[in-house]
Formats: sequence, structure tokens, C-alpha cells
Amino acid sequence: MLPIPGTSLDYVLLAPSSSVVYLWAYGDLDGDGVLNEVGEPVGSFGPTGRFETSTSNESGLDMALQMVTE
Repeated sequence: MLPIPGTSLDYVLLAPSSSVVYLWAYGDLDGDGVLNEVGEPVGSFGPTGRFETSTSNESGLDMALQMVTE
């Protein structure tokens, strides 16, 4: 279940150090198993989702979900 607009949802992502990960989030509001449909939320870390990991822990990586309109 997705949170109410304006709220947040905590997450933890474990990734190897000194690598690149792509961080995207999708919501399946109608529960049909199909993602990225019109009227469903999608978000990424930055414009491309690309995040370079370092050798230390990172926190506070926020993603704002937007509704798919096309």
C-alpha cells in the first residue's frame, strides 16, 4: 500500500561499495502487476536514477513520486 500524498515511506537498499546503482520506485495502485501505467506513481533518485555508491553508508536519499500521465 502506498502512503498518502505528502507522507513518506522508509526504505533500505543494500548495494556494494564503489559501484553504480539505479534507484527507481514504482507503485501498482490497481494491483494488476503492471507497472508504469497512466495514473500510477513512479519516482527516481535524480533525473536518471543513477547513484554512485561510496565506501561509507549513505542516508537521506529522497525520491518524490509523480503520477504517470501519458
